Amino acid sequence: MAQYYVSSRYKHNFSGNGDDFIHKLRSSIQFRVDAVGWHYINLQTLHESAEAEYLHRLKNNEEWGQLISHLRQQYFLFDDIVFNLISLFEYVGNLVGYFWKGEHGKTLKWKGVAKSALDKSNEFPCLKVANVIANADRQLVTKLEDYRANIFHYQNHMGAVGTRIEFPSEGNPIKIDIEISDRFKKIFKGFSVEPNQNELIAYSKHAIMNSFETIEKIMDHFLEWPIEPLSRKI
Repeated sequence: MAQYYVSSRYKHNFSGNGDDFIHKLRSSIQFRVDAVGWHYINLQTLHESAEAEYLHRLKNNEEWGQLISHLRQQYFLFDDIVFNLISLFEYVGNLVGYFWKGEHGKTLKWKGVAKSALDKSNEFPCLKVANVIANADRQLVTKLEDYRANIFHYQNHMGAVGTRIEFPSEGNPIKIDIEISDRFKKIFKGFSVEPNQNELIAYSKHAIMNSFETIEKIMDHFLEWPIEPLSRKI
């Protein structure tokens, strides 16, 4: 999982409440970044432990009826990844709004700055960052929000689960395959999963990296407050 931190280097001279707001929001952004990473790492760990438990029970000729339970637990973590990514974009929207409009912009949230990026009646669309935000909203954030709204207000979406034995195999030959829901696949239509990859983990990774890289592009236009990658090991 790529590690990210939010830089504390600011070239702007903030004072009083403004400075306090920036530091609190920076801390909040870092919290969401860390939360996304924590959920992803635990998703991987939970999946590996399920495969190890299944192998152990097969070796001992024991029944194992936990597939659905593990499916549910992994989707608990996946849904939280989506929720935290959307919250992260909301915080970034507030940060962009504050840098643009000061006190009047610090509660714009993501949708506020995304709409402003298309509103020709103000100066915001003239900034290069506005095009990045408008594209990100159309291609990624709105789709994540629609997915979140559907599972939040109507019903959960889970893919199928199955098992297979992989030979030859390095390590555990038992593989548990958890599919991503068709609704989530529509967000990343051009993305394909390798034949032996677990769909749920692969799509989680892809959504996280797309989101982090999108935020980096936004931050690149405001070098005083970038999110900087420490490593690319995801």
